[in-house]
Amino acid sequence: MTVYDLTTAGFIHNSPTLCIDSYKPNTERNADGSVDIHFTSRLPRGKENNWIYIAPRGEWTALFRFHGPKKAVFEKAWVLPDIEHA
Repeated sequence: MTVYDLTTAGFIHNSPTLCIDSYKPNTERNADGSVDIHFTSRLPRGKENNWIYIAPRGEWTALFRFHGPKKAVFEKAWVLPDIEHA
């Protein structure tokens, strides 16, 4: 998952984190293998490995990419959940 600034269509300026990647060994997974991603301008304590910075007053969009997807993606049996406000 990567976040982009809607104004510039580029990465968010001065962002300390640009994306969460399933290949990163420090990405924290839930017991079922899913990953919770935290989109916020402030570093969430205890969730640093699953945090993507967003500017406090900026508009942004998230892009999800599949690299080596499994059969469930092609058969549309797996659906990416909506981003929820916590």
